[in-house]
Amino acid sequence: MSEELAPGNVDGGPDWGRRFIWAVGLLAVLVIVLLVASATVPRWWAHRIGDQVDGSITQGTLLGLFYGFVFTLVPIALVILILRWRRTWKTAGSSPTASRCGSRSSSSSGSGRR
Repeated sequence: MSEELAPGNVDGGPDWGRRFIWAVGLLAVLVIVLLVASATVPRWWAHRIGDQVDGSITQGTLLGLFYGFVFTLVPIALVILILRWRRTWKTAGSSPTASRCGSRSSSSSGSGRR
């Protein structure tokens, strides 16, 4: 049995030419999908809002303000809560009571304040 290497892969390493072609192809597909989405999603959203307000400018304005407020405030509030939650878990291991207990034991050994 003889093992034959692929013509572009003489040393047994990765075939960078093939990877580059795949990367360029995937990038092209991604750009096309983004272009199609940028043309269709705003129109779709406008039709959904138009259906909700039945063409009323006042209702459209109020609904737009409501959506803008809610979908801006809720993510910001969630980020703030997540950051506060992470901070409390980081400091939970080094709570003030644990550090005080440790300092009492070290001060009782005679190296404390005078």
